Amino acid sequence: MITRDSIEILLENSQKVFDVSDLARIWGYTDFVKVKNLASYYKDKNKLFRVAQGIYSTTNKPDMFEVAQKLQTPSYITYHTALTFYGINFQFYSSIHCFSNRKREVKVFDQNIIYHQVKLDILFNSIGVEQKEHYNLASKERAICDSLYISPSIAFDNLKNFDRNKLLEISQIYENKRVEREVQRIIKNGD
Repeated sequence: MITRDSIEILLENSQKVFDVSDLARIWGYTDFVKVKNLASYYKDKNKLFRVAQGIYSTTNKPDMFEVAQKLQTPSYITYHTALTFYGINFQFYSSIHCFSNRKREVKVFDQNIIYHQVKLDILFNSIGVEQKEHYNLASKERAICDSLYISPSIAFDNLKNFDRNKLLEISQIYENKRVEREVQRIIKNGD
């Protein structure tokens, strides 16, 4: 049954981006057809905004990190995006970069989101992946190692204020000698 307060329930939630299974859980429905119909109803009333097929937002300007996380699961934000976020690299990249289990590039609300495919052992290893309120973001150390893994020739602008022991620990998860050597060089040079 459609209730008048279904949208209020969403608006009270700190989460702003929802897939159909989120909506079903929050609204207490098991029938996904009803959930899709209710979401479509609220979209037509400009109470929900369609982000992508089966994904909605309560705002027409959602946090794009939250959108990136919801569009491709499992995934986490890393590489150029995290390096810029932490001030490790100064060059701005307009695309959001994520690691995921499949390669994909999408454009949502004029924002490019690039998913880089990595082995599941790397993706599911949570060392250095920080759980924010509605998305996962690589820590400084994880972003450095992820970047070395995917882009061997990457240069860093500002390698200060990171945990060398954590960097060394994370470098082991890739089972990649080149990444381990580069991390050793960074630690040795005090970059």
